[in-house]
Amino acid sequence: MNEEKNIILESIKDFFTLKMFKFSILPFVLSIVILYMFFFWLIGIGLDGITADIQTTQTTIEDGVAHTQSESFKFEGSSILNFLMTYILKSWIASFLVYIIGAFAAIYASVFVAIIIIGFLTPYILKEVQLRHYSDIALSNSSNLLPTLLSTLKYLAVMIALFILLIPLYFIPFISYTI
Repeated sequence: MNEEKNIILESIKDFFTLKMFKFSILPFVLSIVILYMFFFWLIGIGLDGITADIQTTQTTIEDGVAHTQSESFKFEGSSILNFLMTYILKSWIASFLVYIIGAFAAIYASVFVAIIIIGFLTPYILKEVQLRHYSDIALSNSSNLLPTLLSTLKYLAVMIALFILLIPLYFIPFISYTI
C-alpha cells in the first residue's frame, strides 16, 4: 500500500514540473490553434458556397380584377445569413442547430486533434521519464518522427490496398456475412 502511495505522489510531483506541465498543456493549446484556424477556413468556404433562390407570388383582388405580383430573390454568400436572421423563429432554429452541431463537432474534433498531437509527443515524454526515473535502463525502439510517419503510412497503404482488394467479397452473400 505504501509503495502505491509513493508512486502516486511521485507522479503528481513529476506532473507539476515545468517540462511535464508543458507536455500536458501543449496538446490543448495546439488543438485550440488548429481548430481555430480550421473554423475560419470552413466558415469562409461555407458562406461563399451557400446560395438560395426564393420566389414569392402575391395575388390581390381589387375591384374584381386580380393583380398578381411575382418577385424573385437570389441570396449568395453572407446575404443568406441576413435572410435567416430577419425572422425570429428561423433565426432561433438556425442558431440553435449551428451551436448544437458545432459544439458536438468541436468536442470530437478537439479530442481527435489532441490524440494526434499526444501521439507525436510520446517519444519526448518517454525520454523525459526515462531520464528522470529510469536512467539505468536504456530505451530501445525509440525513434524520431520520420520513421514513425513512414511506418504509419506503410500500414495505411496496406489497409487501403486490402480494402480495395476485398470489396468484391462484399457482393457474395455468404462471404459478406462473415466479414
